[in-house]
Amino acid sequence: MEDDYAIGLDLGTTFSCIGVYRNGGVEIIPNSIGEKITPSVVVFEGNEILVGEDTTDILVKSYSNCIYEVKRLIGLDFTKNKNEFEQLPFKVIKSDKNNSANIEVEVEVNGKKEKKIFTPVEISSLIIKKMVHNAENYLNKKVKKLVITVPAYFNEDQKKMTQQAAEMLNLDVIRIINEPIAAALAYGFTEEKLENKKILVFDLGGGTFDVSILAFENEQTDKEEKRNLTVLSKSGDMHLGGEDFDKVLVDYVIKKQKINQEIKNNKEAMKRLKVACENTKKILSLATETTLRINNLYKDENKNIDIDINMRITRKEFVEVCKPLFNRLEIPLKTALSNKGFSEKDIDEVILIGGSTRIPEVKVFINNFFNKKVKINDSINADEAVAYRATLQADKKVKINDSINADEAVAYGATLQAEKILYNNDQFISNLHILDITPFSLGVSIINNSKEEEIKKKEIK
Repeated sequence: MEDDYAIGLDLGTTFSCIGVYRNGGVEIIPNSIGEKITPSVVVFEGNEILVGEDTTDILVKSYSNCIYEVKRLIGLDFTKNKNEFEQLPFKVIKSDKNNSANIEVEVEVNGKKEKKIFTPVEISSLIIKKMVHNAENYLNKKVKKLVITVPAYFNEDQKKMTQQAAEMLNLDVIRIINEPIAAALAYGFTEEKLENKKILVFDLGGGTFDVSILAFENEQTDKEEKRNLTVLSKSGDMHLGGEDFDKVLVDYVIKKQKINQEIKNNKEAMKRLKVACENTKKILSLATETTLRINNLYKDENKNIDIDINMRITRKEFVEVCKPLFNRLEIPLKTALSNKGFSEKDIDEVILIGGSTRIPEVKVFINNFFNKKVKINDSINADEAVAYRATLQADKKVKINDSINADEAVAYGATLQAEKILYNNDQFISNLHILDITPFSLGVSIINNSKEEEIKKKEIK
């Protein structure tokens, strides 16, 4: 094996995943407890800093010092997002240097509690450190270089901050790539036969929602067959993901059980309720109903009693209360299509990635969006009706592909990109050329400041 392994890191909002290319393929690296996805969580417990899988048993106890979804804070304006920050269990404050958001936690120093300030970049760096540490233990070798993924709608400042988080650990970030491109690479690598087609990557993760339309095109030259992966359009919602479904379910339980709204000030109780609602959401992805049970959730001081929850929840109820979130999925889809003047039928395949695509209603929504059922009116001419039905039956159906691992696909693709940059030994990767686009509009400004009177009078067209 070469001096450096090809490493790809999916630095996710709720979970992170890391892979290595060796022995002709990609391996997703397990963490210290054998799981292939690791919570993107940092907990400050006394004088200890716990990260990733080490936080599992301590989350509730240290909820106010539990930092999660930090990816959502990177590069955000504090003033514009102050209301959202106030809903988080940990304290977000305005930076002394600029209008960015920082995180205040309570740590223990020499037996005394002190407040300490961390930037989102520093918290991200702790998560990267944990992921790299797990990889080094697994490979028994130092990790020096890696590819890191970011959401498609991260701007240049947010990408630079992500890179800085790794560089704080003296890691060489050989490329920052967008998550949908990484997922498309994973899809292309695992396909037995990659034909010319347009694919839409539907990435609904824990904290963000990205939609990207890409084209796979085969180009035959005299010497070889080249494959081009071109990004045609992007859209998304940086504030829509699995965490938002959890929050809606939490509010629904509080309202349905007529729990005092003061519970929202009890951070330990809210964390227990959030964890229970997240588990309920996952169960309802497999079953049509379940029971949410929590003993001694909190003590109602007014009634001097302990509040328990024993609540039956159906999938139908979950879909209904989360309907506004499902409706929000449509806007980025329509935007991505309209950016290039596409219709639903221009898409050959939809690739599902991100853990939240396991929610059954998400797949129902996608299928209805791309494969709409047209009602046939039998009152029209019978011969015309038969011909019309035949036309509809021949109409192309958009394939919904959930065959690739929704949690691992991005890290898988990032690892392939690292292999291409470092060694380029794999035939599929070496023949693949990627062309990305900027997700933001670019323009030029022309100023006529000539001293020549004739030129100054001329209109710029």
